[in-house]
Amino acid sequence: MGKEDSLDLKLREVRELEALHTDHQKMMYGRNSAQKRKIRLQKIILERCQGLDVLDMGCAEGDYGHFFLEAGAKSVLGMDLSPTKIERAKHRFAGKSRCEFLAGGLEEMAQLNRKFDFILCTEVLQHIPNYLEFVNKLCDHLNLGGYFLYTVPYFSISGDNRRTNFNADESSENLLKIIGGAGLGRTAGIWKFNIHTLNREIIQSTGMTLEQTINVKRHFLNAVSLIILLLSRKLFSTDLINPYPVILFKKTT
Repeated sequence: MGKEDSLDLKLREVRELEALHTDHQKMMYGRNSAQKRKIRLQKIILERCQGLDVLDMGCAEGDYGHFFLEAGAKSVLGMDLSPTKIERAKHRFAGKSRCEFLAGGLEEMAQLNRKFDFILCTEVLQHIPNYLEFVNKLCDHLNLGGYFLYTVPYFSISGDNRRTNFNADESSENLLKIIGGAGLGRTAGIWKFNIHTLNREIIQSTGMTLEQTINVKRHFLNAVSLIILLLSRKLFSTDLINPYPVILFKKTT
């Protein structure tokens, strides 16, 4: 097994460990900023998903399925690397024939040979080592004229996307404490993104068109954030007061 395959396997184990520790979405959406982001995502879904075939990649326990069904989506497929999260989603949507859930990632996605009109990928890319390759392969499953809706934390004060330093040879349990999501890891992911840089990379790599950006504002900064901003001389940076933007792309070519 190569290093990349070994890391992929460990990251799948980390996603499963998250599920064994907590209900990911219940914990996350208990936070004010995450709840505001969810409301913005809901608005876009309700406006654009009627009659569409939808993929929710990294769906966790499947919360957004309710919005897709409310919007009148033709079909909804939720996928996540964690079998436990997928089992919870199946239980929550039992009897909803337009919603289905599958444990897996891009490898399993390729085997389905399906295309979609709308792909949601919220709070996922920061956990992917080769995030641009991931977006490219994911959008191979997006129909022309379809939409790619994503969110990531906007935590890079510099203009660069910064990768967390970690030892890939660490155990899955230790990696969870370093890069785990759901508040379980110190860094909450492999990447800290600058959203402008990330959007430029996606445009250059996929050829998609940036359709819409919605900022989710913080109404206060905690002491640590305030010190960081003061030290970086970016106290009045609008970007950093809006750490969870909602980004919509359209596939036009």
